[in-house]
Amino acid sequence: MQDRSSSYCIIGAGPVGLSIARAFKKAGVAYEQLDADADVGGNWRHGVYSTAHIISSKKTTEYADYPMPADYPDFPSAAQMLAYLRDYTEHFGLRENIQFKTKV
Repeated sequence: MQDRSSSYCIIGAGPVGLSIARAFKKAGVAYEQLDADADVGGNWRHGVYSTAHIISSKKTTEYADYPMPADYPDFPSAAQMLAYLRDYTEHFGLRENIQFKTKV
C-alpha cells in the first residue's frame, strides 16, 4: 500500500472542492482530489435541472480571485455556472490533481 500520509485528500470537484484545491495549490500543500463524476461541476453538472439558475447574485457567488464573466446575467444559468467552474479549473491548473470516476 502506498503511503499517502504526507498529502490531503479532497473529495469532490464541485464549487467547494475546487476552491479548497485552489487554496491548497496556492499554499503549496500536497493534495489529491477525487470525484465520482467524469468532469468538474458537482451538482451543476448532474444535480440540477438544465433550466435552473443560481439563487444568489453572481457577485455573491463568484470566487473572490476569479470574477464571473461580465456578460453573465446577475443570476447565471446552470450551463453558465458549469462553464464558469470549468474555466476556473483550467485557469488555475487544478485538473492535473483530480482523479475522475473515482468513488469514495
